[in-house]
Amino acid sequence: TMAAEIKHSLERSQERDKQTHAVIDVLRNSLSEMAQGDLRQRITSPKFDGEFAPLREAFNESVTRLSEALRAVTSNSQLIATGASEISTASDDLAKRTEKQAANLGQATATVRTITEGVQRNAKACTEASVETQQALEKASAATGVMADTTKAMDGIKHSSDAIGEIISVIDGIAFQTNVLALNAGVEAARAGDAGRGFAVVAQEVRSLAEQSAKSANEIKRLISVSADQVRKGVDLVLQTDHYLHEVAGSTQNIARRVSEISASTQEQAKRLSEMSSSISDMDQVTQQNAAMVEQTTAAS
Repeated sequence: TMAAEIKHSLERSQERDKQTHAVIDVLRNSLSEMAQGDLRQRITSPKFDGEFAPLREAFNESVTRLSEALRAVTSNSQLIATGASEISTASDDLAKRTEKQAANLGQATATVRTITEGVQRNAKACTEASVETQQALEKASAATGVMADTTKAMDGIKHSSDAIGEIISVIDGIAFQTNVLALNAGVEAARAGDAGRGFAVVAQEVRSLAEQSAKSANEIKRLISVSADQVRKGVDLVLQTDHYLHEVAGSTQNIARRVSEISASTQEQAKRLSEMSSSISDMDQVTQQNAAMVEQTTAAS
């Protein structure tokens, strides 16, 4: 995943950062001791293993050569000419090694700069991802609110359907009673003979209307029952969706927190890498100056 890749990249950058700072500290201390005239010390730290091994070897060899040259000069005045030649040779070798160190530092500077730019891009991407995740969380929260309102509306529809069903039941009862009354009225009209014939026709029409009303009421009741089932299913689906949205909102919140932490860590790492790049660049400039000075010394000797 992206988070795992970022974490792995940060771990590698941090490890490289630690090793580089450790190498710089040891090299600075060794140079300081050498500047004070102590040519006995050598760099033996395992922190120079790997790509910094040539730097350790070059430094130790330089100190050894310089020490030998100084001993040769001071041990016997008769060997001044030979010592001067050895110093010239040693200076020439030192110039080459210094140039090599300068080239290595230049490459290290470019590498660190590239890593810094990559980490900065990752930090920017993490920041953007954090913003987008927060927006997704806000949308999920808004959707949860909409689902709650939808659930309330569906409940209202269900209650209205139940109320309509009760009203239809009352209408069905009225139609049944009307049908019974019309039937009784028809019987009474038949007993009255010709005098009740007109009333019998009216009673038959009333009975027909009552039957149609009962049929319509039953059909409406059936449709309302089907609608009520659909409403219940809709309510269940809305509740399930609301539950899932709550889970998604919780997960999104956790992701937002983790992305924010990664973003902060990446930004801090980018800052440290930028500082390290600046330090190595300064070292590169100093090494270039030293190389120029060594060349001048060699030419003068």
